[in-house]
Amino acid sequence: MAATVSIDDNSRLPENVLELEGDDFYRFTKSMSDALLTEVLKIQDIDSVLIFLQTSDIFEIFQHDSTILRDLKSKIGFDSNDGTFQVKLDLKLQYEYLSKLLKSKSDQKYTKSSSLTSEKID
Repeated sequence: MAATVSIDDNSRLPENVLELEGDDFYRFTKSMSDALLTEVLKIQDIDSVLIFLQTSDIFEIFQHDSTILRDLKSKIGFDSNDGTFQVKLDLKLQYEYLSKLLKSKSDQKYTKSSSLTSEKID
């Protein structure tokens, strides 16, 4: 998946994408990316677009050793010789792509509502 976003990409998003929560949000993420990305979101209870957009690094949690995360961690990346954990590039790119799409949609909505508000004031 490409990490660049064009204006046309927003057409792939459902109209109500910014309101998606819970299972609807997870179905959406699975339709837009690999199921592993959805698993990463689920294990952290990132269950809405709002929370997703406020999360700076969904992979940071995998820097810590945890028995709960061990299986998923082995699927999404690997430990380097220097002891750091590396997320597989494809998964990183999927996350960046989805983030850019959702941020673009959010910015678009904010810009549209701001212009409507300023029109009402004028």
